[in-house]
Amino acid sequence: MSFFDSMFGGGGRKAAGQANEAYEAWMQKAIDEYRSSEAQGRSDLLGMTEPYRKAGGEALSAYEGTLGLPGGEDRQSAINQFRATTGYKFAMQQGTQALQRQGAATGLSGSGAESRELTRYGQGVADQEYGGYQNRLSGLASFGGQMSQQTGSSLAQLGQGYARDIGGAYGSLGKGEADSIMAGYSADQSRNAAIWGALGKLGGSAIGAWGHPGGMGGI
Repeated sequence: MSFFDSMFGGGGRKAAGQANEAYEAWMQKAIDEYRSSEAQGRSDLLGMTEPYRKAGGEALSAYEGTLGLPGGEDRQSAINQFRATTGYKFAMQQGTQALQRQGAATGLSGSGAESRELTRYGQGVADQEYGGYQNRLSGLASFGGQMSQQTGSSLAQLGQGYARDIGGAYGSLGKGEADSIMAGYSADQSRNAAIWGALGKLGGSAIGAWGHPGGMGGI
């Protein structure tokens, strides 16, 4: 510490600096917490909605495939997926068994007539179930799209909240540092004024003593 620091202050600046360091440390903890919370919130939100968004995307691709649209699944793959659905397989199984029992009862089992009837039945089931299958895919795709939009909106709100909180934290940090500097400056000014006042009185006394007949002026 220099002579003038020891004589005219420095203590106020030092105390202000220490206070500012402590303030900055706590504000940094708050900023780190904001960042951690924002990252965790994003991760939780994306993880929670990911299955629905994924299902919606797959449904949209399959739906486009059933319509033969470019960008969707291969049309044959989409048809194969439809044929693998529980509803279609059940309807085909039940209807085929009924027709086979009827053919056996009438003596037409294995005949061309039975084969034609089975073919017509299968086409009818396919036509009936295919439209319903497309509607279900369309509904799931729409739900996935809505979930994606809601996720985007929620992420935007989360980002805005984070920006607001982190901005407030940095603003408080800057204000705290400025206040600390001004407090140190004010403390130094007050101390300097007191010292200069004391020196002024001391100087006045010395001058008075110098001019006094029995004082320093008689030397």
